[in-house]
Amino acid sequence: MRRLSCSSEHAIATTTFLAAIVDRLADFNSTLCVFNYTGGRGVVHTFGRHALPMVWDFAETNPFNPEGASLISGLEDVPAGLRDANVSLVGDVQRGSAAGLPWTKQSFDAVITDPPYYDNVPYADISDFFYVWLKRTVGTSLPGAFFYGSYAQEKRGCRREHAA
Repeated sequence: MRRLSCSSEHAIATTTFLAAIVDRLADFNSTLCVFNYTGGRGVVHTFGRHALPMVWDFAETNPFNPEGASLISGLEDVPAGLRDANVSLVGDVQRGSAAGLPWTKQSFDAVITDPPYYDNVPYADISDFFYVWLKRTVGTSLPGAFFYGSYAQEKRGCRREHAA
């Protein structure tokens, strides 16, 4: 893209957009996917439940099928989701520890922490699943977002016992 005289911001935005599509394809093509057996066709994505179940007969989606979770639908759905979000305000996102914020009081409109449900949802597992794919696709463009090998166990708000 830089050879085509695109700005570095445009190149990063385009790469991030394509990374979201790769994440979506990974989510619908893991060995934890199953067929949608309740009222429809297609594949239920990896995190269709608040658990990572054992799957004996996994299903994969066809990435070239124009229906369902495919590359084609990703190229349509991801921009539609961004458009539907209707974000007109510019924000400044900072990453830090909620245990000790290094900023002055009353300098935020909101402090958002994750995970909100402690260990009801395996956020650590979900984070690691997408972290691997995002680091490979946009890690060189956004190095500040990927400074851990995988999201460090000691930095998590909660830890799964099997990951300790």
